[in-house]
Order: sequence, then structure tokens, then C-alpha cells
Amino acid sequence: MSKMEILQKMGYNSEQADLVCNKTNLDFRPIPKGIDADGEAVYQNCHPEYDIIAQQLYHNNRPVRKGLLIQDLAHGGRWLVSRNYQLIAHQFLVKLAKTCADMLDIDITQIEQPAMRGQFYTRNQDGATISRDGNKLFVSYVTSTKYDLNNGVGTPDNIQVGFTIINSLDGSGACYIVPFTIRLNCMNQMAHVMGDIRKHTMQKTSAQQDGLLVTAKLAWENTPQLQIQYPKFEDFRVKLHDGRFIHNKKHEEQGMADTMAVAIQYGIGYKDDMVKMQTIPLTQEFVEHVVDTLSAGGAKLCKELSCIEVKREKDSKGVMQNIVRIVSPSATNWTLFCDVTKVMHTYPVSNGITGHILKHQKVQSLFFGQQQQVVIA
Repeated sequence: MSKMEILQKMGYNSEQADLVCNKTNLDFRPIPKGIDADGEAVYQNCHPEYDIIAQQLYHNNRPVRKGLLIQDLAHGGRWLVSRNYQLIAHQFLVKLAKTCADMLDIDITQIEQPAMRGQFYTRNQDGATISRDGNKLFVSYVTSTKYDLNNGVGTPDNIQVGFTIINSLDGSGACYIVPFTIRLNCMNQMAHVMGDIRKHTMQKTSAQQDGLLVTAKLAWENTPQLQIQYPKFEDFRVKLHDGRFIHNKKHEEQGMADTMAVAIQYGIGYKDDMVKMQTIPLTQEFVEHVVDTLSAGGAKLCKELSCIEVKREKDSKGVMQNIVRIVSPSATNWTLFCDVTKVMHTYPVSNGITGHILKHQKVQSLFFGQQQQVVIA
């Protein structure tokens, strides 16, 4: 049987098979990993429904250890990964998010990412933001509940909370589910990327561990479906995933649902932090720290801020430095946070999804402190 015939039997259409066969002259072959209930061969990481195929590279008829080629046939991306790599398709995650929301008995709505447009981004068939080559995914969802930052006093200032899913097809980072907030008055978005998403292992201090346990318990207490699934909190604590899905094993729906519930609870918790920010006057020291942190690769972001003015000048030694001036004397940390998130939400200040994620991580650290990505161990 020819390679073309094998691909068509696997479910790939003629156009997809042509892309696979004509892309390279090297010896690549799909990896059979078993037989399904109908007696048909099942191949590792091959998803014709998602335009994705994985093939093992052979040399002298022997498999190359790190020679698994992942191809996104729809967007043209190609990546070499290790043989034990387990791909998590972006479309699968979008469908799974909706399934898990049903499991938790919550309504979720996908939120558009206005800053993610231009040559570095595109959209898949689900409307989710992905990188131009199809590698990176960044998609956010909010729940229907609104939380008033003014606590019912005066004009409502509502936020909605949810979660953001971050994924890659090349295994350069794990699949993460992070808290997400959006302020409805201005529609400014914030993906609360905690820790370093580029690392596969992270250490937690005892204080961080305690904070994670508190959030996990609140998620369990506030989600009736979790209490049905786990009658005791201890059962939930033991089972709860650490918030990242590594690309080397299959993940259960319940594990993702658990992580979503905790991410949403984190989002609710940030409401109190946002209220507190409104009471903290903006200081020159804090402003300079924010600008110095964000201006590394984010000069455009700092130039667009309205409550402060930023100039770049050379000092006596000819070294460029930031000259910062607070424009509004009554400005608070909240004023600056809203300014920063407005720029990140409105303007494409980052060249690609990874850069956009790292901007959110810096803002998270500046305004909400150092926190771990891991939910619980």
C-alpha cells in the first residue's frame, strides 16, 4: 500500500495527503500505536479532523530518536519533537473547555483578542487566536457572573472572570489554564499569567502553597458540581491538577475541569486586589519600576500610557534611560493598571503570542506580586 493510500485510509483527504507527501523527500512514516474497536490502525498524534499529522523520521530504515515531525497542514507549521511527545490539538482544547464548563454547570463565552491581529496572528475555525504557523494558541473565556468593584455604591464598575488557555503544538511549553479578568467599563483584558510558562518545573514556597490551598478550597466550596464529584475537599486536593498539561500523557476531562474551577476562583480573588489598588496613590518610585520593567521590549507600551509621561534620554555617560513624570497627581496604582491593560488590549504591542503572554506575566508580577503558575501539587 502506498503512503498516499495509507494516509487516505487514516482519514486524510486528497489535499491533505498531497501536502504530506510533497512536503519533504526524507523518509517519514506515521507511527501505528494500536487497533481501534473496528479493527482499524490508530496512529500516534495523527488528527485528520484537525489538519494535523505526526510522522517518525527514519535513517537507514531505523527510527531517529528525536525525529518525530509534527505538521499543521492548514497553516504550514512543521516541528521536530521527541518520540514520546503527546500532541494536544488546539481545536480539541476549545471543545474540551466547553465540555468541562458543562460538567461544572457554568456558562462560558469566548472573548475576542483585539491586540492579537496583524502578520503574527490568525484565527482557527473556532475563532481562537493562534500564531500564523498554527503553533501557539491563546484563547480566553469568561463566565456570566459579574462582580462590582464598587460593591453596589454609585455607578457599577463590573468585571467578569474566567480563564485563558495557552498551548503549543511543538512542545515548547506545556498547556496552561490561567485566570482571566475583563473590566466591562472599558473591556480591558488581563490574563493573569503567574510564574514562568516557559519552564516545565517550578518550586513553591510554603506561603505560596498555603495560598494555593485556600484558593482550591474556595473553588471546591463555590462549585456544587465539584462537591458532587469530590464529597470531601481532601479528595479534590489530592486529585487536583497542577494547572499545566505536559505534552507526554493523556489528560482526563475532569482534570481540566478541576483546573478551570480553580482558575476562575483565582479570578474572583483578584477583585479584592483591584479594589485595594484604587486606594494606593501612584508614587514616582513605583512608576519608574513599572516603566523600567515594561520598557524592555515594550517601549511602545510605555509611550501610549496616559497617566504618566515617558521619555528616553541619554545620561552623562551616553546610556539611554527612562525619564518618567506622573501627569495626574490624583492617579493611583489602579489608574496605571487600567492604562497598561488598555494598551495591551487595544494595540498589538508584542510580536507574536509568546511576547504577548510575557507582557501579561510582567504586569501580573508588578501589580499582583510574585505568584506561582502551579495550582496545587
